[in-house]
Amino acid sequence: MTPTAYNNDQRYAGFCTSGEILKAIEEWAGDNILDETSEAYRIWESPTPSEDIEIELLAWGYANDEIDTLYWGGSVAYQR
Repeated sequence: MTPTAYNNDQRYAGFCTSGEILKAIEEWAGDNILDETSEAYRIWESPTPSEDIEIELLAWGYANDEIDTLYWGGSVAYQR
């Protein structure tokens, strides 16, 4: 799924998270974040410090040049 598809899919709206982050989490975990028992959901809810860094780096790779801010729940990541 593309980052835009995540942003347009109402099933993901409750995560209040950028499509790039959602895509990165699901790719990293290898499962679906919609399943509350999944590794992807655990990472979204409570990432380790190293997961946080790796997911953010992966997500920036999905972002187009016009994006300078990514949202992960209550957290904000700014392009460096």
